[in-house]
Amino acid sequence: MTKEDCAQMGLSAEHNIEALPARITWIANFIPPYAAWMYQNLGERLQDFRLLLSTGMEKGRTWAPDLSLPNTRIQRTLSWTYQSRHPNGFTETLQAHFPYDTIPLLLKEKPKVVISSELGARTVQALIYRLLCPATRLIVRATVSEVSEQGRGGVRRRLRRVMLNHADAILVNGQSGARYIRRFGVPLEKLFTVPYTTDTTALTRLPLEKPPEAALRLLFVGQLIGRKGLFPFLEILREWALRHETRTVNLWVVGTGCLGDSLERYTFPSNVTVRFLGAVPYGNLPNVYAECGLLVFPTLSDEWGMVVNEAMAAGLPVLGSLYSQAVEELVRDAQNGWCFRPDSKNEMYSALDRALNTSESKMSEMRRDARKTVAYLTPSYAAERVLDAVRFVSSQRGANERLGSSLNENLEFRRCRPASRAMNCLFCGHSAVMRFQRNDSLIWECTGEDCGLEFLHPQPTDEQLSTAYASLYYPDRGPQRRVPFENTPVEVLEQALDCLTIRLGNLNGLELLDYGCGQGRLCALAARRGMTVTGIEPSNTARMQARGSGIVVFGSLEELIRSVPETSFDLITLWDVIEHLREPWYDLRSLQRVLKPGGRLLVSTMNTRSLGARIQGPRWENYSNPTHTFFFNRHSLGSMIARTGFVGTEEWILPIRYPQHGFLRRSVHRFLMATSLNAEIVFVGTNDRTPDENPSSDSFPVAANFNSNYRI
Repeated sequence: MTKEDCAQMGLSAEHNIEALPARITWIANFIPPYAAWMYQNLGERLQDFRLLLSTGMEKGRTWAPDLSLPNTRIQRTLSWTYQSRHPNGFTETLQAHFPYDTIPLLLKEKPKVVISSELGARTVQALIYRLLCPATRLIVRATVSEVSEQGRGGVRRRLRRVMLNHADAILVNGQSGARYIRRFGVPLEKLFTVPYTTDTTALTRLPLEKPPEAALRLLFVGQLIGRKGLFPFLEILREWALRHETRTVNLWVVGTGCLGDSLERYTFPSNVTVRFLGAVPYGNLPNVYAECGLLVFPTLSDEWGMVVNEAMAAGLPVLGSLYSQAVEELVRDAQNGWCFRPDSKNEMYSALDRALNTSESKMSEMRRDARKTVAYLTPSYAAERVLDAVRFVSSQRGANERLGSSLNENLEFRRCRPASRAMNCLFCGHSAVMRFQRNDSLIWECTGEDCGLEFLHPQPTDEQLSTAYASLYYPDRGPQRRVPFENTPVEVLEQALDCLTIRLGNLNGLELLDYGCGQGRLCALAARRGMTVTGIEPSNTARMQARGSGIVVFGSLEELIRSVPETSFDLITLWDVIEHLREPWYDLRSLQRVLKPGGRLLVSTMNTRSLGARIQGPRWENYSNPTHTFFFNRHSLGSMIARTGFVGTEEWILPIRYPQHGFLRRSVHRFLMATSLNAEIVFVGTNDRTPDENPSSDSFPVAANFNSNYRI
């Protein structure tokens, strides 16, 4: 990597000489010409980097095989073709490869890290080698998208789940790929985004200004097969031309394929000219891009779409299908291109019409924006992302090594990435990826290093929540009815108060606010210890039951403040409540207003990194509970408390003995606590502000450090 490359990526020049495993082997199908630069960059930066290929080049590809990279070997491979029918309506002829000497070669070379492309036979063999040599680390490169993987059978999905969950890291090519992989229960920390890149030097040297005859010339580059969606696009182009008889349209088509003859026989109106250029050598493509004004990419399914990178680097806005992951990631409608869904004729026509009616001044602006958008997508950038994964799997600290050792480097990386089209975190605004699907909603996980919050979006309506609470927590038939989720055992609450006594001293005389007090069990126990207790509970049924026990309970914090304006508390508890709140960060900020200076906030919730959550995945009862809207682990809970203004945020590990547990279950519980796999997590923060110093509720700073292992 050159110094210029390092500077472009925000890396120090010394970053390329760090110690990495002695031998890394990458197993792949073949080397596309655009990927050769990334492999070459890796070879230059690694002491011993080897490539094992199933074939020099697949049949039907017009690219010339490139075996010039050192330490490249063609394996003994069985190859065959098969037909695949996609739900989007096209049938595709695909090639499969079984490199049957993979395990013997790996046992002979003994690599420290194996990187296996695709989720097929070679990855199964790499996994077997990983099991035979436990010190080895396995990285799987899954170049997939949600659209490309539609229609996969159940057997393949089960096999993928096994492979992905036994891999040490997964390389994906974009957010759609990440969302697909997360469906298999792969934790976020194992995912590394390595987008498709190529050497764009020749493309970025092309002038951005176009002569009038080329300014709106359409260009298609790709295989002439059903998946690329050319026929549906040509129908729309024909319709547009018939409606605009005084306008002329020029389309150049680069590529070959089984539909080539049919496309050439297609009848166009007289004001449409189509030129078929056939197979153009990869090195000559810049000359073609120079003669055209915008790229057409109407694909019905593409895991990426390298031509999008190339066209934008050449300064061509992209008229592209959102079923291409490259379009989803890179193209911003009316800024550097136009987006549409190829199965919507109206959307495709609208996008084409807007493109062909764009003024020259706007088009010039879009060309500059297109080139700027992909400036960071260099082979050295992709290689660095691969090395991030290598560092991760090679380090005992794993997640701390993911983006390098420097916080400044991490911040630089986040700044240079494009905005994701995935869901944004409801708390910090960082991009989020889908983790699970729940009924008619989705569970997302924030990718921000300072957050990591999991949340439900869209949230259920008030009516849906009211129905769920009435059924699962507070039925109208009386307190004797057994309900699934309410009522933490009294013995557990007693032990929690014992722990508070050890930590805070005598509780007698302290004022307690239990936020979300339910039927008032914790309040009643605290009152017996001499505390002055107040509860807040929005459920009418639960509130009436709590008041029947002599507890002062309000329906909301606002009602409490209106009734007792000067009230303040020594301790505020949210016992298994924060996961139910609509916007918990605002609740925490509001509660700070009624917490005395030096007062404590105690929050407990279920741990998404517990053993039960890891094993059960989306079936975990706290994910499936219809009243839960947020889901926390140690980091995300401590971070939220710290970022909402509390200081000294720390985890309290409470040595609670559950009354229903026998000796074996108590032993397992102690083990889970020792390994941080326990189900319940408890965090405490301190209020260091006076009431008139409380911060505004619309600003959340970067999380302060917090102690995640305080034991009572």
